[in-house]
Amino acid sequence: MAIISVATSKGFGDFIDVIDKNAWNYKFFYLIFPSILQGGKAVSGIIAQLERIRKVIHHFDSVAIIRGGGGDVAYPVTIITNWPKQLPYFLSM
Repeated sequence: MAIISVATSKGFGDFIDVIDKNAWNYKFFYLIFPSILQGGKAVSGIIAQLERIRKVIHHFDSVAIIRGGGGDVAYPVTIITNWPKQLPYFLSM
């Protein structure tokens, strides 16, 4: 699993706790692609990490964008708006 997040964010820590302590004892391989997740540089940072992931997408079954806290809920829409032509290509890899 490719994860775009900040290693110190509460959301990332909670997510890792849940997948590492799952009831079925499944083991997950994950690699963090660090990015600023809030503020004016969040969108460009997340898109840059999606581009990095796309180059090695064959190593991953999923991509998660994880953030914790903050009040700006509009940024995922902005990412999709700024990256629509790339998304189908990314998903087809």
